[in-house]
Amino acid sequence: MKTLSFLQRFTAATALLSLFSLPNFPLMAADRLVLANGDHVQGDLTSMKEGQLFFVTPYAGELSIAWDQVRELVSDDPVGVLLEDGQMLEVTEFLQSGEGEVMLGSLEVPRSSILQLNPSDWEVGNGYYLGGAVDLALKIDRGNTRSEEADIAADVEWRKKQHRLRFLGELEYDLSENEESRKQWFTQFKYDNFVSTHWYYGASTLLQRDYIEEPETLLSVGPYIGREFIRSAATNLSAEAGVDYVSEGYRSEADRDYWAAAWSIDADHYLLPSVLQVYHRMKAFANIDELGNLVLDTWTGVRIPMKGGFVTSAELKAEYDGGAVEDTKAWDTTWRLKFGYRW
Repeated sequence: MKTLSFLQRFTAATALLSLFSLPNFPLMAADRLVLANGDHVQGDLTSMKEGQLFFVTPYAGELSIAWDQVRELVSDDPVGVLLEDGQMLEVTEFLQSGEGEVMLGSLEVPRSSILQLNPSDWEVGNGYYLGGAVDLALKIDRGNTRSEEADIAADVEWRKKQHRLRFLGELEYDLSENEESRKQWFTQFKYDNFVSTHWYYGASTLLQRDYIEEPETLLSVGPYIGREFIRSAATNLSAEAGVDYVSEGYRSEADRDYWAAAWSIDADHYLLPSVLQVYHRMKAFANIDELGNLVLDTWTGVRIPMKGGFVTSAELKAEYDGGAVEDTKAWDTTWRLKFGYRW
């Protein structure tokens, strides 16, 4: 018998170790799909919602497949099925039995009655979802001028079935030559009730206090309707529109109360999955009697996730006040380098 050389033994051992260090893709896929065109796909079912089935394969990563193009699904493990009447089933086989009808095990139901596959516990009322983010931005300048800036922002979301509560807050504190140049905070509470997978209605209250600029205080309260156009691990896009009652308090002039048209946009997208995310958030309202009196706040940036839920981001915050008092600029922009934590 020929004796293996040291180099041959080392090469074989290295190859064996490399095999064990490969990503944890299953050697035999647990779930199998048959599509409308006859294609067979093997992998692991993640979920199905809003007409899209998410399926992970070892050769193409996560696939998004139109639900109406799936003719057969077979799984080695039970799949949770949420029906539109709130009923939950567990099946291992899905077969199309006719035009618009499917077999879930031995039960025949309309395809349209299937809302989700593998829903989260909070989506069926078992427990709740709690997530959020806290971000901190610091800047210390010791060049021609001495300045310090500190910004803290928080965003917390709670969900159970069709109910959602959300808290947003931000604190800005700036010093220039040891004198306060900005001292401002705001808090916003929102309640949403989802009437479908995309549409919801809700109410919001926002309180803002500025210790340097005018107006000194701003309070807005009002209802709105919203729509989630996209909600996925890669991309999110939602928009809201409503009417707010706004009260502005001034130090140097009379307070103002008025009705305003209010709207907001919230979007984010991963350019590189789990590596690089872009985001944009905007909230605005305009006096219905004086449309030029527009108040607009935007946050636009790029975010890089790190280990353990920590993130770093570069952000541009732009604020516009169409009703700014004399000798005050309407636009105010701030660049930030932020560090935060998400859960």
